[in-house]
Amino acid sequence: MKGSQISIIIPVKDSVEKLSSTLQSIIHSIQLSKDTVEIVVVNDDANPDIKRYVENLQTERFKIPCIDVVPSQGSYHARNEGIKKANGDLFLFLDVPLKFSKGWMQDVLEASKSYDYIAGNIRVPPEECTTLAEKLYAATAFPVESYFREQHFGPTAFLAVKRKVFNKIGLFDTLYSGGDMQFGQSVKEAGFSMTFLKDTVVWHPPRNLKQQFWKKVRVYKGIKALNKLHENGSSTFQSILSLWNCITAIPANLIKFRKNRIYRSGLFTCPEYIAAVFQFWGIEFFSRLYVMLIMRNT
Repeated sequence: MKGSQISIIIPVKDSVEKLSSTLQSIIHSIQLSKDTVEIVVVNDDANPDIKRYVENLQTERFKIPCIDVVPSQGSYHARNEGIKKANGDLFLFLDVPLKFSKGWMQDVLEASKSYDYIAGNIRVPPEECTTLAEKLYAATAFPVESYFREQHFGPTAFLAVKRKVFNKIGLFDTLYSGGDMQFGQSVKEAGFSMTFLKDTVVWHPPRNLKQQFWKKVRVYKGIKALNKLHENGSSTFQSILSLWNCITAIPANLIKFRKNRIYRSGLFTCPEYIAAVFQFWGIEFFSRLYVMLIMRNT
């Protein structure tokens, strides 16, 4: 692994199938050799099936080390462990499951000649969405351009960062969610060069309603932890205000529908759009309420 130019770091927990589809897509979509790329799998919670799968996957083109992390402390802790073991000058963080098209790696490497922090684009393939909930996910998930423009970060599902950035500002905060936003803002404050690759897309499969709810719960747990970390006002007040914003957003979304990304996605008929707005509201409201209740004493 010595002398690798880029280290791909993939945290994974519990799912051999998701890891397998991601690794196979990576291997078949890039033309680079092990002298240029290393792939580091971080086995969060040391699942023996994942370790066995990775050990059997070794190819002539790539060596794929598997790092066991016990006990599990969240994906950001796992990424930090991957950074400590990786040898590249550029770290490329990917989630599972993802699919890749040819040329995506070359775009990242080309951008790394000029930038220290590179956010890639992430989309959900509409043709794989068959239910209202899956269409809603395709319309609303991963607004990376907005994240980057307004909050100065890209999701760690597809993010490249040079080693020198971590050397200066430190590793990810080990939150269960939201560490990518905090880290990106720290990179911006430190004066490193940042870019967003709008046309370099990786594909994330759709999520059903239950999966979207629990994803939002993780996100709002992270936001609540960040607010507490920075003592950003009363936790209870922030939670109640968040719930109120959810309620008032429904009429605004229905009235100003042409500005709404659910409508602009073009995936819904008019009745489906109305149903999708209420479904989106339900996910947002009840995930925030759930977090407020379970974390009310923290």
